[in-house]
Amino acid sequence: VVIGSISELEKLSGKTGIDDIHRDKIDDITIPDPRGGDYPPLKRTTEVFDCWFESGSMPYGQLHYPFENKEQFEAKFPADFIAEGLDQTRGWFYTLMVISTALFDKPAFKNLIVNGLVLAADRKKMSKRLKNYPDPTNIINSYGADALRLYLINSPVVRAKEFAFQEKGVKGVVKDVFLPWYHAMRFFIENARRYETTNNKSFTIDFDVRTKTTNMMDLWILARLEWLVSFVRQEMKAYHLYTVIPELVRFIDNLTNKYVRFNRDRMKAMNGDTQEALFALQTMYVVLMKLCRLMAPFTPFLVEYMYQKLKSGLSKEDQEDSVHFLMIPDPMSDDSSNAQSADYAVDAMVTIVDLGRAIRNNGISVPLKTPVRRAIVVHPDKKFLDAPKALQGYIKDQINTKQLELTDDLKKYAVYQVSPDRRALGKRMGKKMSAVYKALVGLNMEQIQKFQADGSISVEDEKVSIDEVDLKLCVNPAIKSQEMVGSTNGEVVVLLDLKMDDELLIEGRARDVVQAVQSLRKAAKLNPEDPVSVYYKAEESKEEKYKLDDVIAKSKAIFVSRLRTDVVPLDKMPKNASKIKESTSELGKSKLTIVLVKK
Repeated sequence: VVIGSISELEKLSGKTGIDDIHRDKIDDITIPDPRGGDYPPLKRTTEVFDCWFESGSMPYGQLHYPFENKEQFEAKFPADFIAEGLDQTRGWFYTLMVISTALFDKPAFKNLIVNGLVLAADRKKMSKRLKNYPDPTNIINSYGADALRLYLINSPVVRAKEFAFQEKGVKGVVKDVFLPWYHAMRFFIENARRYETTNNKSFTIDFDVRTKTTNMMDLWILARLEWLVSFVRQEMKAYHLYTVIPELVRFIDNLTNKYVRFNRDRMKAMNGDTQEALFALQTMYVVLMKLCRLMAPFTPFLVEYMYQKLKSGLSKEDQEDSVHFLMIPDPMSDDSSNAQSADYAVDAMVTIVDLGRAIRNNGISVPLKTPVRRAIVVHPDKKFLDAPKALQGYIKDQINTKQLELTDDLKKYAVYQVSPDRRALGKRMGKKMSAVYKALVGLNMEQIQKFQADGSISVEDEKVSIDEVDLKLCVNPAIKSQEMVGSTNGEVVVLLDLKMDDELLIEGRARDVVQAVQSLRKAAKLNPEDPVSVYYKAEESKEEKYKLDDVIAKSKAIFVSRLRTDVVPLDKMPKNASKIKESTSELGKSKLTIVLVKK
């Protein structure tokens, strides 16, 4: 006999007032055997039904099904998703499946999210006795709940794997994701205010900016954004949390380390083009606002702070009290093909810039602030050389070069270094390996290019596949000199022509003056939009070829572009001028005094 309720137990046993069905309260209750008095009374079986079966009955028990709420149960069963730890494979997951299969011949859930086990840093089980894990309260107080959450949901745990928790990982989320993202937002706000002050008009939001801007980096980041919106919607609908978070974090990296990095001067309208500054700022606003909505489920506190800072740009009708009142955005269009082509161009540009900056940061004779006359980019593939042509302005600005030459003339500027795969060839060649290796390393440029085109080559009567060697494009040693320096990543070569002339050296010295003024502005704690007048006094060294007075007199365009004001001799400063801050610093072998004055 299986008892289904207290009332049934009371009816069959004849005992009333039963209100506790724990073992010690019901073990003495007996039921007359339904086969008749010739049989002894029935007693409760000694076994206890596994309590996980109670948990597995949750979908029915919580609604008291089938005794009531039949329609409500049928509308919600099976559940859209359930989530639990891997250790419940033989517990809750198992009993849910057994019971629902027995009752309805189908699972109790449509989607199952299984998390792995979070271990201590030493990969042992977290233990209160061993105290081998940091206090969660201290982690949250130090780094915030959002950092802890993002660290965990961007880990192997969401793929049902074990994960060794390390506090430095949470700190890394703050350092590598949150701070760059926050600084990007703050940079946007500063320059939106600068735009309003400089142009004496309000900064206007345009969510349709991608149909108006022609700047490739604007179009790239907006295309990446629309792809990301589509991807997040698609993957979250499939409950693929483990694919979503890496792409969101990658997008934040693209925004901060590529878009903002390369467009800082543009957003400041350094070249005087306020329309381009407006397009860049409008692009930033669209990206930041949509990113807040995409990240809201994962970093709810940080995006709420950002939304409150950003929402003033919206009309009153479009503003919500909280970002969490907004839905995940819908994609505006399928920009996947545009995103891929723009990705290739931007990646090519970043590769070129990084190689060029590596040369400039490697102790060469020409400092970064002094422009070089020419940069040469060497690559065998015309697709690579054509890709960044629309981004040449960024490359020239970042490397600080007057001219950019893109060429596939490998014979003039590059050589290939051949590195045969010893292990793969050794198994096949045996004793001939040494001779084959020597022949491969000794191939000339024409032979290597034919090898690439054909996919194989015969040396020492042996056929070698292109897959059995590693080809690295290197700077041609014949052109290396003090005036021509190069760098390579094995696939592309970047060369800088370091030959100097008066124009380049004067501009470099003028940029040193700009740096001195900007450092003083920072020391004075001025906001970017605060207007000032700049006065100077130079103590010239006889050993300097380019005198500061001459340099400053010839560089008015640079100062107006970068400082939004000319640099004027100190003796022309009005007697009643209101000084903000003054400093004297060494520029080369001369001394320069800078005075900032309220406008």
